[in-house]
Parts: sequence; structure tokens; C-alpha cells
Amino acid sequence: MNQCNTRPDIVLTSRGLHPEAALDPRFRGASFLAAYWKQPEKWLFISLTTDQPNSKEQETVKKILDWQPSCIVTGYIGLQSFRSLARANIKIYTYEKGSIIDCVHAALNNTLPLLNHSNALDLH
Repeated sequence: MNQCNTRPDIVLTSRGLHPEAALDPRFRGASFLAAYWKQPEKWLFISLTTDQPNSKEQETVKKILDWQPSCIVTGYIGLQSFRSLARANIKIYTYEKGSIIDCVHAALNNTLPLLNHSNALDLH
């Protein structure tokens, strides 16, 4: 169960613990996750603790599945993680630079590229 007792609207991979931090384009190697709620507007940041890339990727997927957000924003995401999140009906948007607050605004305005099964397979 998440700390805010509701599903976040958006979860992002982050390089820091504040909304102006840069989006971390590395899903597998992200240091932090940022959860964003629209109503009422609030943020929650968590540190991803392990240094092992495969374990960190599994930890990231598990946390996102626990939260059940409407969507996530990240850069590159592995096919196995993509499939796990897609099976849970979590939309996956890709972006590679900018602050996480900019990514939230772009996601809310539907201006980020949506990753789907066909273009996810093209990436691998």
C-alpha cells in the first residue's frame, strides 16, 4: 500500500528528490521514483535502494505495480519490465530529458510518446 493511500496519477524515474530534478532516462538504473497526484496536488519521492541493476529493475517494477498509477514516464525500459507494467494496464510514456515537473505537464497534456507493444518490440 502506498503512503498516500490512493493511486498516483503519474510515476516517474527521477535523478533527485524534488519536482525540478531531471528525469532519469534509465528505468533499470534509476536512483529515485517520483509519484505525482493531481488532486490534491502532491509529490512523494522514494529512493531505490539496491546497487544491483537487475534487482533494482525488479524493485522498480514491484513498487510501480504496488502503486498502480495511471501511467509512468521514463526513458529506456526493458521489454520484460514493459510487459509486466502493460499487463497491469499502466501506460508507459518515454522521454529522455527535462525536469520531472516538465514531464508531468507533458503527460497531462498528452504530448509524450506512448510506448505500446509494437514500438516496444522495435526498441529491442
